[in-house]
Amino acid sequence: MQQSIKDKLTTDNILLLLIITVASILRFWNYSEMPFMNDELTALLRAQGNSFKEVVNNNMISDVHPVGVAVFVHYWSLWFGQSEMVIKFPFILMSIASIYFSYQTAKKWFNSTVGLMTASFIASLQFTTMYGQLERPYASGMFFTSITVWCWTNFFFGDKRKQVINIIGFVLFASLCTYNHYFNLLFAALVGGTGLFFINKKNALMYLSGCVLAVVLFIPHIHILLYRLAAGNGGGDDWLGKPQPDWFWTFIKYLFHYSYLVFALVISLIIIGFIFKNKVETNQNKFRFVCLLWVLTLPAFAYVYSIVKTPLLQFSIMTFALPFLFMFLFSFYVDVKKQMKIVLVLLILSINTYSLFATRKHNIIFYKQPYQEMVLMGMNAIKEHGDKDVTIAYDVNEGFLNYYFEKYNSHFNFLRVDKPDTKTFSSYVKNQSTNYFVAGNLPLEYFNIIKESYPYLIKKVEGFTTSIYCYSKQKPSAELPESIVYSKKVDLNSFGSNMDSTMEYSKSFTEKVSVLTNSPYDIITVSTRLSVPDSTSNPTLVMDIQKDGKSVMWNGAAYQSFNNSSKSTATLYITRRLFDLNLKKHPNAELKVYIWNRDKKFLKIEKLKIEVTKGNSFIYGLYEPLE
Repeated sequence: MQQSIKDKLTTDNILLLLIITVASILRFWNYSEMPFMNDELTALLRAQGNSFKEVVNNNMISDVHPVGVAVFVHYWSLWFGQSEMVIKFPFILMSIASIYFSYQTAKKWFNSTVGLMTASFIASLQFTTMYGQLERPYASGMFFTSITVWCWTNFFFGDKRKQVINIIGFVLFASLCTYNHYFNLLFAALVGGTGLFFINKKNALMYLSGCVLAVVLFIPHIHILLYRLAAGNGGGDDWLGKPQPDWFWTFIKYLFHYSYLVFALVISLIIIGFIFKNKVETNQNKFRFVCLLWVLTLPAFAYVYSIVKTPLLQFSIMTFALPFLFMFLFSFYVDVKKQMKIVLVLLILSINTYSLFATRKHNIIFYKQPYQEMVLMGMNAIKEHGDKDVTIAYDVNEGFLNYYFEKYNSHFNFLRVDKPDTKTFSSYVKNQSTNYFVAGNLPLEYFNIIKESYPYLIKKVEGFTTSIYCYSKQKPSAELPESIVYSKKVDLNSFGSNMDSTMEYSKSFTEKVSVLTNSPYDIITVSTRLSVPDSTSNPTLVMDIQKDGKSVMWNGAAYQSFNNSSKSTATLYITRRLFDLNLKKHPNAELKVYIWNRDKKFLKIEKLKIEVTKGNSFIYGLYEPLE
């Protein structure tokens, strides 16, 4: 027994254990404080039901994914509860297990050095760490994929006496892929199709029978797939948008943390791989081809489909094939000596982990999710000021805060802003008698409306897809001043203050956007105060950002949308986050501000102001570069 244990304590196994340990620490980091993201909470709510049939039907109608994960979460939560720790636990375990099977496949295809390097990157990058922490079909997808490929590999290139076991494993986990995610299904089909190039007379019948059986096992789900294809993707065109030609390069930048340090590491490792290139082994070329085929097919298919039909290309689909990207990149390495392996593994884990925390700030951004932060901010404001003196308004889906109300055994009343209506919201704010106003994730103009009555910011929480603020009517002892990047009050003596029936457009205020700010996260606000004696008139404040004289971002604020009283004056706001503009794509863009007197009636411009404030740089921080 002692000899057996000693035999297992090889350098490779010790390093693999180290890699898995690091991966586990990163994925279980601050485990008890890990909140649900929007998609996770949505999926958890969809997984609830009184029966298997109800869960399936609910998800068939409301979700674009197969029902496998929903059914699993339904029974898992039924048996063990619905806390974040409980729900996320199996997905984290599957994420960690994927590292082991990816290592084994890389070792089988190439050598243990390639396996250890592949495992090190999967263990320590933000992409795999984050998706490994989510109750979504990505950690499970990589897990099912890695075992499918491992069984496929052993069937064709392993012990012939274990072919039956391996084909059973291949069929079982390929089937699980099909119920997990449709791109997971596509990947399983790709693996199955690749096997046709390796079959021979001795294994053809068994392999083809296995492939047919995997298809047969998917038959119960075909009617759901057909329903989804007929229904479309549920409005993905509205929020995903068609991918740009540089999508894959953007993904690579994101994958490597937008970090020069990580890029230098990867490029150096690739160069060293050619220095240590195996000049004898040519049998590995077929596996390099397989890696490239599997890595590129999914995004290529999704890209074409997104351009031709409906946008659906997202970074997340790369989870299923990602291990094979690393296998290809480092496939030229010979199996180096143990000292070199130690250096390689420690270097990869150290640099990626450092970048994960220092560059990507994963430990900060990932742990601040909208719904938990909304409940905590509301609870804290009420605890500090009393529920009679705090007004709360959130833009949130109905019922989404209930999970955290139950978690913290607390509840408070709040205005749910689900349909933009500036006039109604402005009236609501002005009618409040409280001294404090908490607001989160509202249309950006609404924060300006709030500040008319509650001018002092006393607390804020900014995280991924969330910005929550607490304002006060009375000047506090400790105010949080906004960081003003640019401010300009337009001189109305030169701009013009009166417009009559002969004037449809006022003069324009113009300025290069690059003069205003160079940060895509900053927020630009254009405001004007108009006096409009004729109640039927509806002039519009226009903010038009142009490139070479052509509009690239046009916004208008109509007077009637802001005037909620019998008075003839009202303040209009247009507020936008410049991230929507894509400053890098339009470096010479120009801001143009003017009044459109569409009804050609008399009006007076009493004020015109352009202001840029520092925005929430974490708002898209899990996917975009940080400042």
